[in-house]
This record gives sequence, structure tokens and C-alpha cells, in this order.
Amino acid sequence: MSDTDASPISPVSLPGELKEAMGFDLVGVVEARSYDAGAPAGRRARDFLPEAESIIVAGFRRTAPREKDAVPSREEQIEDYLISVSEARETLLRAASFMEERGHRAYPVPYRELPRFFLEGKREIALRALRALLAWPRVRQRADRFMHDRLSYIRLAVMAGLGEVGHNGLLITPDHGPGIRLMALLTDAVLEPGWPCEPGLCRPDLCGYACARACPSGAVRKEASGTDNLACLGHFLELLSGGDGLLECGRCMNACPAARPRFRTKAGSHHL
Repeated sequence: MSDTDASPISPVSLPGELKEAMGFDLVGVVEARSYDAGAPAGRRARDFLPEAESIIVAGFRRTAPREKDAVPSREEQIEDYLISVSEARETLLRAASFMEERGHRAYPVPYRELPRFFLEGKREIALRALRALLAWPRVRQRADRFMHDRLSYIRLAVMAGLGEVGHNGLLITPDHGPGIRLMALLTDAVLEPGWPCEPGLCRPDLCGYACARACPSGAVRKEASGTDNLACLGHFLELLSGGDGLLECGRCMNACPAARPRFRTKAGSHHL
């Protein structure tokens, strides 16, 4: 499609048009300069697209957990992971084309899963070696940096007003709880940014720190908010040694009662 054939869409309306055209469940905007001001070198929007003016952060809803049984089986979780990541990447590429057809530069930043370890017959020996290496402070520091993606999707979502950070470090959204997979699209279009929303969805006093109780590795603790990424990595290695072959746990997300509409309503009304 040529520039003359492009639909005359106002820059302010682009995110809404993008959400409708691509089928995203959530779309928000962050000013690139504002995000870059708090990001480390090498992980700023303009490190990838020097002309970036705006960051469009979008999300797909994961498979919703059942109301009475919020923990899907391991098989259901893996299938949801594989399907949603593939769908998200394809949609993000179409979103980049959508922006380019309207005369804007676009640089897609998809969700990037942690690399898998193809260890074949020496799987158990290699996993033991990796676990031993993580005991070295310098290796732990490098591994911690390795586990962070090119852009912080959660920080972007919070800045755009899509949700808040829960006790376990996950994004919690008003409409979908923690069940959102995020991605970002950098563009030179000047778009109206969102702003952070008032917190109130994560209520450990109501759920009794469900995420910490569900965590099998101690990466999420009642005493401190956030997640110990390296403790997660150690548990992922255990999963791999069991033959799953996928770096995905998700127990803290599945246990979060904010995934259920009734809890979100209760938490929100209590906060107000």
C-alpha cells in the first residue's frame, strides 16, 4: 500500500485503531524519552530505534484460569505458552506493517523467552554444572542481567496505565489480572502517552500472599516484594532436568486470585 492509499488516521487515534485491527486485549502508549530516562544503557528505546518518539505497549490475554480451579495443568500451561508466544510475534509484525503503511517507522520488540538448553544426552550433567556455576557471585550477576529482556515490558505497561506491579513482580491488570503477555512496538509517531493508574488490585492482606505460598523455589517471599530471578532460574533448570524442555513455571501467576473477576472487584471496592 502506498502512502497515498493509507487511511487518514490521527496520530492520537492510532493506538485504538491498532488495538481494533490487531485484536490486542490491551494497548497503551509511553513517551520514549520518559522511558529512556530511567532505563540502563543498551536497553533504551532509542538504542533500537534512534528516531523513537513513542512506545506502544500491547498485550494478549493468556488462557483464563477456571473460576473454581485457578491452576491449569502443566500440559495446558505449556500449550498456552507456545500458542500465545507464536501468535503474539506474528501479530506484532502485522502491527509494525500497520504503522509503516501509515507513514511511520516501526520497530517491533517481541516477548523473548529465555533460551532453551538443548542438552540432549548430557542433560543431567550439564544441568548440575549450571546449578553449580550459579553459586559464583560473578556468574550470578551475569545471569541476572541475561534474564532481563531488551525492554522492561512491565515498566512500560505501568507507565502506560495498563496495570500495577503485584507482590510477585508481575503486572496485574484491571480486566485480566496477571494473565497478560506483553510486547512493544517502537515508532517515530508522536502519540499521546498514558499515565500510571491508582494501585489497589494486589491485596496480599486479602489473599494471604498466595503467590509466595505457591512458589516452589522461594523466589517469591512474603517478607519482600518482587521475584528472585536466579531462584526462578534454578527451578527452571529442575524442570528441564525432568524432561519438560521449557523454561516456564507460572505458579505464582496461576495462584494469584486477581486472575478471578470476583477478587478484582472485591479488591478494587475495598481500596476505594
